[in-house]
Amino acid sequence: MDPNINELGFPIDLEYGKFMFEKQLDAGGQGVVCLYRSIPPKNNQPIYPELVAVKFDPTTETNNLTETLWLKDIWTRISTENLNVNIPKYYMHSFHRGRRFFVMTYLPESLNDLINSKGPERKDSMISDVAVKMLDAVEQLHNLGYLHRDIKPSNFRVKDGEVFITDFGTVQSYLDDNGNHIKE
Repeated sequence: MDPNINELGFPIDLEYGKFMFEKQLDAGGQGVVCLYRSIPPKNNQPIYPELVAVKFDPTTETNNLTETLWLKDIWTRISTENLNVNIPKYYMHSFHRGRRFFVMTYLPESLNDLINSKGPERKDSMISDVAVKMLDAVEQLHNLGYLHRDIKPSNFRVKDGEVFITDFGTVQSYLDDNGNHIKE
């Protein structure tokens, strides 16, 4: 048994000790998401937030970079244009033992956590508030020129009361390189 692999089959540390495994958060057809703690470099200048989400590809096919490349492309655009968009921040991607992974913002709450946090008396108004925030996140992504194509409650997460759209495995650009709408 490899001492760097935990009982769940995930690396205890990634990227030569930059990230240490905490727990598995979720699993689905597009991969497994785990919580990792970032370890500051020797100069103590943090590069990453204390907690990050790491998504592992379910396969060892190195050509399956779709979600990683979409998220990286979207974040490059967000950073370049200095936009405020409710999408988890992309930090980096790499491979560990043939499995692709990428590191992104850890979003601790589900939509149910947020809705249920306010008590039954505010549940109806909270649901409508959350629905508006979900639509705002979809609109932000659409305004960048992308279609999500897998809108469902489990593809939204919450941090500090803000709703973020996640899971970019089926994202598609609807604009060509010149910014024109693609006609199919």
